[in-house]
Amino acid sequence: MRELAKLSEIDSTSQEESLDARIEQLSMIAADAAMNKKALDPVIIDVRGKASYADFLVVCTGRNDRHVTAIADSVQDEMKPYAENLGREGLSKGHWVLLDFGDIIVHVFHAHTRYVYDIERLWSDAPRLPLQVPDELKGDAALYEGYDIND
Repeated sequence: MRELAKLSEIDSTSQEESLDARIEQLSMIAADAAMNKKALDPVIIDVRGKASYADFLVVCTGRNDRHVTAIADSVQDEMKPYAENLGREGLSKGHWVLLDFGDIIVHVFHAHTRYVYDIERLWSDAPRLPLQVPDELKGDAALYEGYDIND
C-alpha cells in the first residue's frame, strides 16, 4: 500500500494540473485510507461522462459491521483536509456506508450487501483505475458466497 499523500503533494500550484487529475488523486487517497484499515477488494470505478452525480466510485468491503464503520471513519478522516464530506449514510447499521465527497462517492459494504447490490456489474462498462492491492486484502470466494467481484 502506498502511504497516504500529504496535502502539499496534491495541491499543486502548477496551472497544468487539471481538476480531473486532482479528483483522480483524491479517489486514490480514499482507496488507500480504506486499505490502511484492511478493506477488502477495493476498486475505483471511473464514471466520468457516464454519471451526473460523481466522477469516481470507490468500492470496498468490510468483514463485519464494525469493520465497515471503521473503514468509513478512516476514509472520512483522511479525506477531511482535501474534500468536504457532503453526506454520510448507512452508518447506524454498518451494512453499507456511503460517503459523498461530491465528485467521489465511497461505498463501504458488508460482503453480503456488496454481493446483493453488485455495483461493479452495474458499471461493468466503466474503466477501473489501477490499484495495487496486497494479496491479504483480496477476499476469497467464500466471503462473497461464491460471487467473484472481478468478473
